[in-house]
Amino acid sequence: MPILFDSNKSKEEKKKHGEDQSNHKDNDQQETASTDNEYDLDTLLYSPSKHKLFHSFCFKPHTKFEGQKKDEQVILVLRYHPISQLPWVITTLILAMTPMPLVLIFRQQLNFTQILGIILFWYALLFSFAFINIINYLFNVGIVTTDRILDVDLQNILYKEVNIALLNKVEDVTTTTTGFIASYFDFGYVHIQTAGTEINIEFTNIPMPTEVAKIINELSKRYSTA
Repeated sequence: MPILFDSNKSKEEKKKHGEDQSNHKDNDQQETASTDNEYDLDTLLYSPSKHKLFHSFCFKPHTKFEGQKKDEQVILVLRYHPISQLPWVITTLILAMTPMPLVLIFRQQLNFTQILGIILFWYALLFSFAFINIINYLFNVGIVTTDRILDVDLQNILYKEVNIALLNKVEDVTTTTTGFIASYFDFGYVHIQTAGTEINIEFTNIPMPTEVAKIINELSKRYSTA
């Protein structure tokens, strides 16, 4: 009679299957632990720097700022996402080409000196417009350190406003991403709510807002329990 059921073979298969499930669970636990430790404070502090000059997302940049404490380490320097700056860049390019057709239209009514004066005046205003926007991009920054969060707003060339929130005062960090473009290029707002009379901070149009919020939450949690 043919053997329809081999108990020894069945036991071996069950044992092998159990080992496979156990290995699978161990791998899942390792992956979960790896994900949980992605923003671990120790990992952040000893991770390699990812920083290029004037980039919008600088991780552990080799930079200093006014009023920095001796043992304070800069974790993030954040600027506007480049895509969010396209409106003024496109406007500048369009305005840069505007005088050419105007010169062709009014060249018979105006002499060379008048045309030259108008063009120089036009491009001086245009240069000022572009220069102000470039300065705003470079010097309106958010800074996250191992001790606090700073929001630096350049009001004009001579005046800047700096809002500071201590990490142990952070109560809630939320993100907002609106529109297809912001979702596609991954930039948006990060709202940082603080306790008591501490001022709330908002980072505007920064890259990877979800990652920034996770890093701030991890730093805040570790700092408050230290």
